[in-house]
Amino acid sequence: MTPPTHDESDESGTNVSRKASKKSRDRAKMQRYRKRVADKYTALRLQAYHLETDLWHLHAFRVCSSTVLPWEDVYHAMREDIERITHSNESIKIKCQAYDRLIASMETWTRTCLVPRSPSSSSKTLWHRATLDANPATRKLGFDWITKRLFHHHERVFEQCHFPGGTRLLDFVVDTTDGRDAMQFMWRIQVDVAASLETVRDEFARPHLLNQVMGKHLDEASMMAVDHPAEEDMPPVVVASDDKLLEDFDGTCCYVHNVWGGGDNFAKTRVHFLTREFDVSDDRVVFVAQSIHDDPLLPPIAAARNRMIWLVLDRRGPTRTTIRVLCVHSRYMTADGRVLSLDDEARRWRGDVSHSLDDQAKEDALVNLVARRAERDLIAFQHELGGKLERCDVDAPWVVPV
Repeated sequence: MTPPTHDESDESGTNVSRKASKKSRDRAKMQRYRKRVADKYTALRLQAYHLETDLWHLHAFRVCSSTVLPWEDVYHAMREDIERITHSNESIKIKCQAYDRLIASMETWTRTCLVPRSPSSSSKTLWHRATLDANPATRKLGFDWITKRLFHHHERVFEQCHFPGGTRLLDFVVDTTDGRDAMQFMWRIQVDVAASLETVRDEFARPHLLNQVMGKHLDEASMMAVDHPAEEDMPPVVVASDDKLLEDFDGTCCYVHNVWGGGDNFAKTRVHFLTREFDVSDDRVVFVAQSIHDDPLLPPIAAARNRMIWLVLDRRGPTRTTIRVLCVHSRYMTADGRVLSLDDEARRWRGDVSHSLDDQAKEDALVNLVARRAERDLIAFQHELGGKLERCDVDAPWVVPV
């Protein structure tokens, strides 16, 4: 045999090396493949363990709860919630828009009520122009605000009008602090009676205030019925609408419409009175009343005076009650705020001051005229109070000595 040459020996060595390298690569590839299979097997076993755990928890939940809803029921329930929430959001948007309109309406209304006052003024008048708005929501808030304002200031008003502490008072005064045009007529009453607060409230205070605002203390005042045939009728729709708004006050608030008059048409005037009762506590009841000067839903008033009434009952004992009454009237004013002349003012009090030489003499004559009328009013108050309490079988004298 012929021995291999040098070239043949090199080629044989190369083939062996290639085969060894290929086997090494194949072995490494197989190892990687086996490792991937082992890792996947381990991962699948771990996943199977987690799934078995979840399945066990789900089975335990189903065993514990017998009221699990089907997915269809869950879907319908969620859909109903979405519809309800959507409807609620729309309702909230509508309410927000309504509140925005109410705020704008209230801003307009409050501007009509405010009257600039001089910094040097010391007037006791708390309300110069009482108006209501046509919008029902604003109108209802007006009923509430006007009466609460009077109630809130009642103690300060009594103090400013110099009501004495613990002594009897029945008088009439004229306040000219801010001049002749801002003259105010004030009836002041403070008296103790030998009757319980409840008796005085039910038998005297409530009917007395109603008679006052209806003008029954005047000789020629008449109640305006809504079905009266005169051209100045009250709009029935307005009265019915206001009565509906006032239902939320539980019978404590009233809006009364009347014609107060003298011997001629000139002296007759339309009067709209807003009243309210506040049961402050078991020992105090406060009644307030305010004339409304301008109501856009009612026929306009050519001239009106500002009228305010406070009537307060305080319990002093089981059968003793203090009555405080303050009535404040301004001079007559036109719708644009112009004060009527002293001659016209006197005519509305059924008097005549035209014979007086100058304004000061006319003012003095007017004050005397109103004072004589006020004296009759105070006497009538005492007779009414005494008569009503005597009918209630009050044993002790109805007026407690001071």
